[in-house]
Amino acid sequence: MLNRGTNRKKLRKTGLFGEKHLKKAVTIVFNIIQPVMVLAALSVISFVVYLWFTHLLILSKAKLNDIDWVIKTLLGIWLLFNVAFNYLSAVFVYAGDSYDLFPAQHPAHQYNNNTHTNGMLQIQVLTPLIQANASSSSSNASECMTDDEQLRQFIRIKNEQIMKDYFFGENMGTLQQIRGMRNNPYLWRFCEDCNAPKPPRAHHCSICHRCILNMDHHCPWVAGCVGLCNYRYFVLFMFWVCVGALFFIANAFPYAGLNFYVIKSAYSRHSFRGDPVLRTSQSRILLGCIFCLAVTFAVGCLLVFHLFLVLKGNSTIELFSTSKFTAYFKKKGVAWKAPSNHGMKKNWQFVFRTYGKFWWLTWCCPLLPNRQEILKEIMADNSASN
Repeated sequence: MLNRGTNRKKLRKTGLFGEKHLKKAVTIVFNIIQPVMVLAALSVISFVVYLWFTHLLILSKAKLNDIDWVIKTLLGIWLLFNVAFNYLSAVFVYAGDSYDLFPAQHPAHQYNNNTHTNGMLQIQVLTPLIQANASSSSSNASECMTDDEQLRQFIRIKNEQIMKDYFFGENMGTLQQIRGMRNNPYLWRFCEDCNAPKPPRAHHCSICHRCILNMDHHCPWVAGCVGLCNYRYFVLFMFWVCVGALFFIANAFPYAGLNFYVIKSAYSRHSFRGDPVLRTSQSRILLGCIFCLAVTFAVGCLLVFHLFLVLKGNSTIELFSTSKFTAYFKKKGVAWKAPSNHGMKKNWQFVFRTYGKFWWLTWCCPLLPNRQEILKEIMADNSASN
């Protein structure tokens, strides 16, 4: 294990195209293409809206005050609002990183005698891994964490608790030797790049240069990482995109001139041959329908995958490790599930922040971003220590 870490450090420092230079190159490329991809996504949404209010209105021969058209348009505006709201929230709401839990480790933090203990929060809950009834030794270790030794002691105590509670007391080194296993995402680690503890389910993003909490992946379409605070908006954006695309297809298909065996458009490609304006509008609507079909298929497949992850309490990064742990303990005749898996209902409620009697109905409703409330769920109130 030590040799592997040493070799990895050497690789970062050596060679013109070593790991360090490669990461810099990837970061530069992503910084260039991410704004372009965000603008492209907004342009596509605007294009579909344009088709609705121009070419589809012309082909349907509807007037702006027609009741049927008004109802459909109001429904479409509601769908558009949900698409735009969740997309912009996914872009502008920061996923959260380890500095949110350990602000005293941030390079920009200024130490003084009055605030040096405020940064090291008395973490009792790191959703949904560490129980609220943390041991007294863990609490004592987290009260005065001001140097590497105390931080590493904090990590060691937390990992002993996690291995005992969720891994049947297995040795950490034994699990690390599982074939294909690089590291255990459910343990505390210390990130040398951030110089701060890396909480369970957090992963260091080489593009954002942060340890992102509950990181799922880095998405160029949202110009950042998808993690704890914006995963809800990312999934709901895909959901409303699929619903909105299907809504457009259902209303535009009769005028598109498409024929799919049994399903046929009300107007064929020859219906508007004598009118160049209607002919042009039909071509635009046909393009919009084909595009929406492609988007529905591509985004729909990704949506199904992420809904599966939500129900399982996993992330894209953790899925591989979870399958390895499941197979390992199955050979021992033990049923194991991920520490983050608390049942489909609770997993769903945690991601979508929907509780109460009608949680099954309100999960897809707009919710104002509140990073502070989300972070409070994963850390104990430190008002007593202050």
